[in-house]
Amino acid sequence: MSLPDDGFDARLRQHFSGVDTSPEFTARLAVRVAAVAVEPAAVKRARIDRHREEAAQRLRREAWTNAAAAAGIGAAAIAAVWRHGPAVAEKVAGVLAALVQPNLLGVVAVAVLAASLWPLLQRYLPR
Repeated sequence: MSLPDDGFDARLRQHFSGVDTSPEFTARLAVRVAAVAVEPAAVKRARIDRHREEAAQRLRREAWTNAAAAAGIGAAAIAAVWRHGPAVAEKVAGVLAALVQPNLLGVVAVAVLAASLWPLLQRYLPR
């Protein structure tokens, strides 16, 4: 095992240069903690209630925004189906008719199975 180089020691000294290690540290810390004003319970309760109300208002605004976005997306989807519905239905019917063939259906099933198992195979098979 090798000893740390001078650069490592310099970095450690830099990181711990401001650490107070004097014997009176505990007493000085106790004085500083006691000097911190203790917040009364009523003030804490008021602050917590204010934060809770702000969070509720934010969630209500986000809910309206989400509802408006969902309504817009729904209207766009209805318009797209209304406009392109017959053409899409015709293409889907063609694809379904092609899938009825036994060989093609087997190939599609194997492809779907391989695609679903691919992450597991990558994880457990050796590289």
